[in-house]
Amino acid sequence: MIKKVFIEANPGKKHVAGTLAALQKLFIKKNIEVFFGPGAGLIAGKKYSNPLKSGAELYISLGGDGTFLKLARSVFPSSSPMLGINLGSLGFLAEIKLPEMKKAVGKVLGGDYHIDERMALEACFGQGKKLTALNEFVISGTTGRVISLSVSVDGEFVNTYSADGIIISTPTGSTAYSLSAGGPIVAPNVKGIIITPICPHSLTNRPLLVPEESIIELNLELRGGTTVIATDGQERFELKKNAVLAVKKAKGTVKMIIPSKNSYFRILREKLRWG
Repeated sequence: MIKKVFIEANPGKKHVAGTLAALQKLFIKKNIEVFFGPGAGLIAGKKYSNPLKSGAELYISLGGDGTFLKLARSVFPSSSPMLGINLGSLGFLAEIKLPEMKKAVGKVLGGDYHIDERMALEACFGQGKKLTALNEFVISGTTGRVISLSVSVDGEFVNTYSADGIIISTPTGSTAYSLSAGGPIVAPNVKGIIITPICPHSLTNRPLLVPEESIIELNLELRGGTTVIATDGQERFELKKNAVLAVKKAKGTVKMIIPSKNSYFRILREKLRWG
């Protein structure tokens, strides 16, 4: 029985205030304690809590995939599941549509749902700096200049990429930036990591799928300008000249609640408007 729920919301989304109020009313009626993230707290006029210290048994995001990703990183590697309510447009991660919200939340509270465990990535660089991403890490320049990256997998040299950047993606992130850069769509239950160059200066440089237990080492060779690593397109950190990064599967998973009727290919057909 769920007794504590944590909600985060994107204040910039349409209908978010009314949706949050409806959820609060539902949980109060069922004697469920509600905790708020910064965005949800701002909307509701409530103090916000540390998501991991709240003891929540369910995390809910109100917004789009960006809101879901931000919350996922902040609670990783919590054992409590996440439910994404879509107030945005595409919504590969925030799957629940607004008209379906009350019914979907009711099913979750009644235990009628499926948990899909998604792998995350960990990047290590500098003096013990560690980052986590559910979708992808992107290494790129900030001035539009080409960067050079030497890539090895499990200690074996693969290639030196001259490109606008490189994407290291999970299967979950294969429908995000990697897809836009020409990467493959990979089902989330495939155990792999995708390496996708961004606008490489060689037509033979293609996306590469490696086993999920691989350790991917990237050696940065600066050609001037600033290079950064971005996590899920949200947080950015500057990389020093000749930086060395190691990317691998993170310990733990993100536990996504999937409505019983939803399948991965049904979502693909709907979101990508396939026939």
